Amino acid sequence: MPQWLRLDFDKTKKLNSVYLTFDTNLKTKRYKSWKYTQSERMPPESVRDYRIQYLDGEDWVTVAEARENYTRRRIHHFPAVETSSLRVLIDKTNGDPSARIYEVRVYNEPTSEN
Repeated sequence: MPQWLRLDFDKTKKLNSVYLTFDTNLKTKRYKSWKYTQSERMPPESVRDYRIQYLDGEDWVTVAEARENYTRRRIHHFPAVETSSLRVLIDKTNGDPSARIYEVRVYNEPTSEN
């Protein structure tokens, strides 16, 4: 770690939302009760700590982040940015040495300000 997934667009895009789907190992039964330990509740394959960043021309700028994630699907909304590259930077999983992302969707969704 860290590991990352980078999306390079063919031209500059305006975006304000990122939808992520992570591997939560749906084949293995996990216990939802808090009486079990964290390792029994959390799929080791799932991404735990991550940041969503865009390239502002020279530097990577963080627009959203999550800590202690254990869910399969996360949706992040943030003020619109214009960029030609986006990345999901994974700092930690729930135990597995390798991070897995099934899907990344990037949108410029309508807001009350548009």
